[in-house]
Amino acid sequence: MASTTPGTPTASSPPTAIPTAELTKTVLTRYNEYRKVFKRVYEMNDAAELSTVAMDPLLGEVTRDIAQIRAKGEIWRFTTVSNARVYSRSKDGLTVYVVDCIRTLAGYRFSAKTGKRTGGGPGGAFLHRTAVRYDQGTWKVSDSVRDKKC
Repeated sequence: MASTTPGTPTASSPPTAIPTAELTKTVLTRYNEYRKVFKRVYEMNDAAELSTVAMDPLLGEVTRDIAQIRAKGEIWRFTTVSNARVYSRSKDGLTVYVVDCIRTLAGYRFSAKTGKRTGGGPGGAFLHRTAVRYDQGTWKVSDSVRDKKC
């Protein structure tokens, strides 16, 4: 059994027991993992993996969107650049808010049947405000809103 120093946070420590710098690092790591999985589920037209990094209501929204895209016989591929930072934390400490200027360098639709590009093009840069919530021992993205251009 591993010993811990009294007062040292562990993986199962509640968020309120984690020092701010460590919490920020943990939340941004989980947010970046969400961004990777988000991209992958759109490329594969399969939202199954998304539940490892997201929760409702966002999980349901993205799952429905992918089902609609798949029903159209399309696949989305895109390249983005992220510049995320934590900007706030809820009073109970269970939700941390991330702001990110996500720049889409390119986004294209492809036919799932032929693999040929069917649309899309250069993207833009938009501010995204995202809630990352602590739930059952892990941090998951629960909501994200695309805001103004950045």
